[in-house]
Amino acid sequence: MWELQRSELGSYCCKSKESITTVSGLFADLIGLLLSLASPLVSRSHKEVTFMAHIGIVTCEIIRPVVQSEESPLYTHDDIHLVRELRRRGHSLEPLPWRHPVVSPERLDLVLQRSPWDYMEDQQAYLDWLETFTQAGVAVEHDLPTTLWNIDKHYLGELQQNGVTCVPTCFLEPDDPRTLVEVATSQGWHEIVLKPAISGAARDTFRLRTDELSSFQPTFSALRRGRSFLVQPFLPEVLEQGEWSLVFFDGVYSHAVLKRAKPGDYRVQDDHGGSVHYEVPSDAMIEQATEVLAATQRDLLYARVDGIMLGDTLCIVEVEAIEPELFLRADLQSAVRLADAIEKRL
Repeated sequence: MWELQRSELGSYCCKSKESITTVSGLFADLIGLLLSLASPLVSRSHKEVTFMAHIGIVTCEIIRPVVQSEESPLYTHDDIHLVRELRRRGHSLEPLPWRHPVVSPERLDLVLQRSPWDYMEDQQAYLDWLETFTQAGVAVEHDLPTTLWNIDKHYLGELQQNGVTCVPTCFLEPDDPRTLVEVATSQGWHEIVLKPAISGAARDTFRLRTDELSSFQPTFSALRRGRSFLVQPFLPEVLEQGEWSLVFFDGVYSHAVLKRAKPGDYRVQDDHGGSVHYEVPSDAMIEQATEVLAATQRDLLYARVDGIMLGDTLCIVEVEAIEPELFLRADLQSAVRLADAIEKRL
């Protein structure tokens, strides 16, 4: 079972040079230098003593050019802000492309799942790769039970049972004989969105009118390949106002962005020409998103709550907790807040 490993921290005290009055100035400088080298890093925000950690950032071999950082091809233009902040605090960072074999995993203090964005191509291989770290006693955020829960969008049904307002969803399991026409007709939907239960970046996602469903059925049958799919009504509000993403660290709201699709499309992801806008949500929206996160009943270092406002209600599209894009570039202090949250778990 995957568990966070917390380190036992020593206590150090470093006196300033001014307090050393009984020795020469040169000797005082030497003492101050030696003590500063022996002293662990102090968190800038919490003033908590912590050690200098070796942190692995899980990524993939090829980061899409649209999100690739200029500084390193293995970090996204978003995560590079976190990497810089953690390095500034004295921690060492290492990119971990997940398709590469793990060498001496015990050398790491913490592993963060950040951009393994092609794991759905071989989900079991990815999970086996992650387990290498837990077998070595290395903490992984998020742990395997959380990863298994969030990797599959069936969790939306669980959230609905817990009282969360989500986009209405019908799950088509691999052995479900119903056609798309039958599902849409039974729900009274005139236009649907079809997406795999395990996917990302709108892969194999389609917007279809009911008069297109019969002709699309053979294509869908070939796409299924033993996979579960979600059938949802298309919500025109995503075109009219966009989709909100509210980012949380340790369950506390940090910042938000509003994602909009390009003209003529409905997908808000930047892979498909969508745009990202730094916006300040209402207090009511933040409160609703906070309640959604609480309804997951999970201890999440970071999470992103995606939703569409339907009147005064935040209707949840998904809650991303494995490798969400956190839009750190939209708020320059967000990397500081995330680094604070990470240090509290070391």
